[in-house]
Amino acid sequence: MPFEPNASTPSAASLGAAPHRRIGVRLLDRALLGILRVLSGRRAARLALRFGWRIYRSGSRSDARNRSRFILRSAYYRSTTKTWFARLNADPMLRTFVRLQPELAEKLHRPYARADHPATTRLQALDEHYRICREQRWAPLLAQVGRGPVTLATWQGKDEVPLVLTLTVPGQFAKEGEMAVHLMRNDVRQCTVLVSLRGDGSGRWLDIACLQGPAGGEGGEGRDAMREITKACHGLRPRSLLLEVARLIAGLAGCSNIVGVGNARHIYRNARKRRDIAFDYDAFWAESGGERRNDGDWNLPLAAAVKPMEDVPSKKRAEVVRRRQMQAAILAQASHCLAPSAG
Repeated sequence: MPFEPNASTPSAASLGAAPHRRIGVRLLDRALLGILRVLSGRRAARLALRFGWRIYRSGSRSDARNRSRFILRSAYYRSTTKTWFARLNADPMLRTFVRLQPELAEKLHRPYARADHPATTRLQALDEHYRICREQRWAPLLAQVGRGPVTLATWQGKDEVPLVLTLTVPGQFAKEGEMAVHLMRNDVRQCTVLVSLRGDGSGRWLDIACLQGPAGGEGGEGRDAMREITKACHGLRPRSLLLEVARLIAGLAGCSNIVGVGNARHIYRNARKRRDIAFDYDAFWAESGGERRNDGDWNLPLAAAVKPMEDVPSKKRAEVVRRRQMQAAILAQASHCLAPSAG
């Protein structure tokens, strides 16, 4: 059933707020509810309040402040927010997913996917992704991912250290996409790709807004770990593997193109979120056969170029065969996990 807009919001007392804060929290919520009711209507206002309490549940001062900001942002972006909240409330797949991952409700309010995306484009991107997921019958997969990481593939390299590909909600990468695939080694994240599905009347495409290396950064121990994985996997580089997983998702979703974010349009070029980007996306996309677009992003081939075996030096052929066999086995596992549900 849809969220009941007249259902009572959890009280500050029930969430353990200190007594002297309870009255203030209630008064602030009522004041914001009144403002939102005037600007967006009763139903949108109540949904904003409900989502705010789902995201920021405690009675702490910081959660109360963040909840107030969320509701105020809902008023600032009232037109797109009203549309997005209506989607979350009406669509069965989204209704289930937002109960598991309430942070989805506030994605519209923050920089998302590209540094220059306005709220209307953010709404369009989110709407298209989940529409395509619904059409692909991935609702059960989304529900599973909403409850915890889904293992796509497991294997061991030459060093016999377990490696795992997991599909998760974006988490810390929430500004960069809707589906996060992580390469894990000894339960430590080593590399991540963030993808979203887009589509209009001309067809579907897959968007890659993040291809990040190890949590420790690109240098030092992080760089050493990436080299160890590459060596253990017969020369298969972590980022190259994750690009192949992205291509697999694109193929399963019927995409006719893949778009990779360019350096200049990366989300952390946004004035609100500006920070240094250690990885050179432009160089990697060019190396991967991409073509730069007029907007600064890159069109990427749906399949990687494969060097004919006769062009591989004879002393390296055995290693290349093992690398290709390993990659094929990994992608076969992932493809099985990502197969659309019959339900």
